[in-house]
Amino acid sequence: MTPRNEKYCLGFVAAIFVYFLFDYTLYGSIPEPLTTQQLLQIQGVDSLYHKDMAGDDEWKRNLYDRLDRIRLKCGDLCSMNNQSTIKKFQKSPDDYHIVVPNVKCHDILSMDEIDAGDLTFPEYPPDEILPLYTLNELIPVHRDRVDKQAYTGAVEPLVWKKSDIEAQIQEANQGTLKGTYGEPITNYVRDQLKLHHDKLINSNVLVIGSEFPWVEAILLSLGVSHVTTLEYREIRSEHEKISTETPLSMREKFLHGKLPHFDGVVSYSSLEHSGLGRYGDALNPWGDILAVARAWCLTKTNGFLFLGVPTNHDQDHIVWNLHRVYSKVRWPLLTANWIYTRNDETPWTGSWVGDKGNFFLKRVLL
Repeated sequence: MTPRNEKYCLGFVAAIFVYFLFDYTLYGSIPEPLTTQQLLQIQGVDSLYHKDMAGDDEWKRNLYDRLDRIRLKCGDLCSMNNQSTIKKFQKSPDDYHIVVPNVKCHDILSMDEIDAGDLTFPEYPPDEILPLYTLNELIPVHRDRVDKQAYTGAVEPLVWKKSDIEAQIQEANQGTLKGTYGEPITNYVRDQLKLHHDKLINSNVLVIGSEFPWVEAILLSLGVSHVTTLEYREIRSEHEKISTETPLSMREKFLHGKLPHFDGVVSYSSLEHSGLGRYGDALNPWGDILAVARAWCLTKTNGFLFLGVPTNHDQDHIVWNLHRVYSKVRWPLLTANWIYTRNDETPWTGSWVGDKGNFFLKRVLL
């Protein structure tokens, strides 16, 4: 623990101790546990939920209370909501890397609030939380259309047949695999991963977001030993080198100490949707950031991240509620505590148009 974190923790514990001591001295009884909002107040964070919200609808009260619980547990990862706060975590003024030393891995891996579902939200987020999505108006929001597709409990499990996966591995080797987005993108992803072949050989890799196993087939074709796919929809894999998890099953394994650490994580065209509600997920302004932070927590010390999201050279923006588009503001936040492996360009620039794939190495926090 760094001196800064140690000082913070001691101050927080002291504040709670004084509260309980005062209450016991005054009333002669053990006080009621502090609420989420009171604990946030001790940390100097303004809560979204207030008692005077009684006149508002129940959906909004539940939303704000859930977001307060997330903020309480995720710490600094959920505090970078404006430019001045972001600068505090920059490695240096001329470096876009973000370093967040206070990552509460146990809390963010065990939080069911992050994986909550909700198909009842309105067409546009409430005014009170919109600045959390836009980082206090740094990122514009374009209204396109509201798309709601339930992914939890509403459909039958997908079945990935071994024969189909073996055929896809062969196609990946031959450069003819169409995948989800067609041959050019599939070959682009394979070529980018192949540049780091030494990291893939005999590795154990986590894939985040995949209903069709094209990324898995690419990885196995490049010598990966085993792939674990995390997807909200239940998937049954018949291939011995591919296992599947849902957020619920992964959380339960973590809590029971049965979740392994991975050599690396791959996600392509998936995390930009997190927290926008498009796929039945409850609104969460930090959904994408926390998804990558979870990956950081589950990766070994010398592990890697290959991440592809929609990218723009000039301007971050949100196409509500379909996806985020990443540029110089949110790309660094998304990859906090990861080290970009290229020196000739930033993650949001380059010749590739669309979901640009970038390779990162895990930063070890002292």
